[in-house]
Amino acid sequence: MSRRMQHASPAAIAEALGEATGGRAGGAWRIVERGDCPARRASLESVLAVGNGFLGLRGTPEEGFPAHDPGAIVNGFHETWPIVYPEDAFGLARTGQTIVPCPDGSIIRLTADGDAFDLDSAELLHHERALDMRRGVLTREVRFLTRLGRRVVVRSTRLASLADPHLAAMRFEVHAPDGAEIEIASELRTPAPAAGSDDPRRGKGFAERPLVPGRACCAGARAVLELTTRDSGLRLACAMDHKVTGAERLTAEAEGDGARVVFGATLAPGGIVRLEKLVAYHWGDAAREDLATRAEGTLDRAARAGYDRVERAHRRRVNAFWRRSDVVIEGAPEIQKAVRFNLFSLLQATPRLNGLGQPAKGVTGRGYEGHYFWDTEIYVVPFLIHTDPAAARRVLEFRCGKLDAARERAREVGHGGALFPWRTIDGREASAWYASGTAQYHINADVAYALRHYLWVTGDLEFVLGRGADVLIETARFWIELGFFSERHG
Repeated sequence: MSRRMQHASPAAIAEALGEATGGRAGGAWRIVERGDCPARRASLESVLAVGNGFLGLRGTPEEGFPAHDPGAIVNGFHETWPIVYPEDAFGLARTGQTIVPCPDGSIIRLTADGDAFDLDSAELLHHERALDMRRGVLTREVRFLTRLGRRVVVRSTRLASLADPHLAAMRFEVHAPDGAEIEIASELRTPAPAAGSDDPRRGKGFAERPLVPGRACCAGARAVLELTTRDSGLRLACAMDHKVTGAERLTAEAEGDGARVVFGATLAPGGIVRLEKLVAYHWGDAAREDLATRAEGTLDRAARAGYDRVERAHRRRVNAFWRRSDVVIEGAPEIQKAVRFNLFSLLQATPRLNGLGQPAKGVTGRGYEGHYFWDTEIYVVPFLIHTDPAAARRVLEFRCGKLDAARERAREVGHGGALFPWRTIDGREASAWYASGTAQYHINADVAYALRHYLWVTGDLEFVLGRGADVLIETARFWIELGFFSERHG
């Protein structure tokens, strides 16, 4: 696994997961949070995230707060900004690239007997969240008392589909054993700009919202938003749709960068409201005018299938992954859980990378600004070569597709051939740290090594002698020009 996705050893990860999830709760397949501890909320947003390589949902509670770094993660969707240096120098990168937090479709707010549910103020009877790595879903169960002393039970499930990279799906059930007045507000909400940091491992903050609202509309229980980045010229369409049983009232609104669909019900004792929520994300350059149509098409297909079939299709992909990738360790359940968490993180980071790289944090967070590093070729590609060669090829095809940008970068620093970037999203160097952005020439060797390793294992000569050969030749030209033969060492 990439050192940026998990820095620690399996034993250290096991210890950390044990502290964060109540020791051995949940066995070797489930990471369980019992109760609520404010000190763990920020870290659990990453640990309990769900993703598919293209789309990620942070492990924030359905009500959307408290939240440390909210917003959906959409791989490759980024903003650009001019890099300003105290002193200029040859070869420095000029334009930064930062992944943008997208409208969060995981928000489902509950009001019971007139009070909005809030972890900090609710009279909790029970609270448990579990990342089920065997199923590939995040589940939650909450039991609390309303201000009238009536019991309410909430059960939810959340996933980012491995069968459809553009789709997230949720089920949200409210049970009222004693009856209750219920309101459920489902939202697509763009988070406010996060605070910035000089730490290159953290995401850059923006002084103003990086997304400019476009069309916003709703019809029935469906809402669609279109937004555009201010400077990079990328366009995003996101949409949500719902199927509800047990509710009596519906209102909807969409405006600017947010949308809200509200369901109301007066539940008799034993009553239930069941909500199925589908959310779709599509992005492209500013010239793409069909993104909203594509997002609605994704919703149409998922709505026809229904939540149960969406989850079954997702679980088939998860099951196939474990059949070919699981590592079993006997007699050490916490180490077993840590190893599976590493493997599950790779599952969530890599399967749907068509035309995209793998961000340093996968799609679980915005650390390292969503950049792609050499860690992918050295740590992730070897794993994929032996467990999912088609996925390994997609990662390598992404690098090959950025060869022209690597040629341009080599010329910028005064060389021929090609020089792949230290940090990038669109293929151009985006590191504002001069010591890395102008000196990390080993990236070329990492990419070439990954191509050679892929060939050794798969025997895929067609790819390596086609697009791969161009990369190998251009990086070799770079090395010949940069290096020299030492008389002392031959």
